[in-house]
Amino acid sequence: MDELLMFVFFPSLHKASDYKHSTYLSKNDQQLWLDAIVIPSIYKVVDSSNILEHYPASSCIADLNSTAVSAEGLALKELAREQLLKHAIQPQYLDPLWTLILETVDENPGFHRFRGAMLFMHSKNTKLEFMGAGIGMTEMYDRWQRRWSDATNEQFYNKDWAFVDLAKQTTSGDTALPYNTVPDDHEAEVYLWKTCCLKAYQRTRTTLNINGSWAKGSPRGTTYPWATMRDTMGLTMFATPQGKEA
Repeated sequence: MDELLMFVFFPSLHKASDYKHSTYLSKNDQQLWLDAIVIPSIYKVVDSSNILEHYPASSCIADLNSTAVSAEGLALKELAREQLLKHAIQPQYLDPLWTLILETVDENPGFHRFRGAMLFMHSKNTKLEFMGAGIGMTEMYDRWQRRWSDATNEQFYNKDWAFVDLAKQTTSGDTALPYNTVPDDHEAEVYLWKTCCLKAYQRTRTTLNINGSWAKGSPRGTTYPWATMRDTMGLTMFATPQGKEA
């Protein structure tokens, strides 16, 4: 399941530091997390020199590896300066590795910033993986469920904290490619959301104060303009931490 991504959240780090405007670890925090916690834990759990030789021994080495392609390339570069590194960890190591990481953090006062660390995984934009002509919602969900079961073990995640976001998609049957001949009685179409419609829907989900401002706990929304057009946009709504829908 290549589209499944996993992240580590650090609630204590967010509370103790100025991370309100960033979701990335600082250079110092990243170095401490890797050099003092993660990499030593990997070396203890894996305990095989044949495997360990393929892992970076420090955050400094990992940084150098991530920029090696750029540094060693030609003067005219087409790639980003930093490349993502990919190192496989076999399934049998995952549970003892994460357990050791948490124990290391809890047993060392100097690592208090990382206490309460939790894993979060998600998979987005998977429509093309499961949709098909004539396939209904039930069959599409079954396809996803099989892939999910192959990639995860329900022993290691809380079902009450997991959810599947199902969405309805409406598209026009009339399309046109650059070299198509379009009949006179057909017209290629693209459906877009009107700004007024989405704002009206947003108001149905929002509680207002007497002065017209949003009441505490109301869902928040982020709007996305489409091609600089005035009357069409996209909208993402999300619950606030202490809101009714959280």
